[in-house]
Amino acid sequence: LIWGITDLMQSALYFQDPKVVAVPKKPGAERKSKLAEQLMNYYLGELDVASQVRRVIKDALLFDCGYIKLGYEIEWNDDLEALTDDAGNELYDDHDNLMLQDPKGNLYIERDGRRIQVMDKDGELEVVEREHPTTHEFIRREQPYAVRWAPWDVLRDPRACYADFSDSRWLAFRSVPPIDEVKGNTQFRNTGDLEPTRTVREEIVESYAKWDQRDGKNVDCVELFEIWCKQWNKPKRRYDMYQKVIVTGHDRFLLNRKSPYLAEGFPAATLTFDEHPARPYGWSPLRAIDPQIEAINYARSREIQ
Repeated sequence: LIWGITDLMQSALYFQDPKVVAVPKKPGAERKSKLAEQLMNYYLGELDVASQVRRVIKDALLFDCGYIKLGYEIEWNDDLEALTDDAGNELYDDHDNLMLQDPKGNLYIERDGRRIQVMDKDGELEVVEREHPTTHEFIRREQPYAVRWAPWDVLRDPRACYADFSDSRWLAFRSVPPIDEVKGNTQFRNTGDLEPTRTVREEIVESYAKWDQRDGKNVDCVELFEIWCKQWNKPKRRYDMYQKVIVTGHDRFLLNRKSPYLAEGFPAATLTFDEHPARPYGWSPLRAIDPQIEAINYARSREIQ
């Protein structure tokens, strides 16, 4: 009964894919607004926002809120230093690109304002092929993303009163990635003594006939929290957004920096149909049919008896 009502309400609420309409505010900006409109609608299709929104609507119907995590996947190489010879002169490649090096000894070149990782192969510098940053297919390098986040993996400021994050001091996203993935992330620090806190069994079952032949290999994982919090900037008398990453059982930050995004506020959006007046979570619309479901279950159980 609940599943049928949820699917019916989801279809009624989401009957058309979102579309951006750009309206010029200044004379002569018609062409720019049209270009921006086409570009934003193209990105909405590339990011498959439609499927994420449908999932968020179902979360908001079944639970208290639905969440979308926003961001931009990019390599932040702020700790690179120019590569120099014994005399202290900066080194350049054959195309006059400045050569740099990170604390781990990885080589980079600076080309057209971008820092690109390279490797020395038989005396020639080749661009390092970058792996996919995550198993999530909607998060791609050098692109913005908007992905649905499970409600039970979103932690909220308990002192907040509004579901739209407007009075929240912090927001956290929980995940359980493999420990090798975390240690291989170039943005994270203090990962040398990181220990697994979760173990996930890989059970790849092709058919019931091979159930007893399943692989018993375990994957060591960590319980990771990506925290976004507002910190008071005393000299400027304002709150600045900070990004911090911690792991359960680890006493040091893997990441602790000011938000790399220019946009203000938390990098997330929430959807709730019925806000609670005194807490940051909403109410599920399905609570109205709980008494009906209980009455039906009671009547059917009496019939069976």
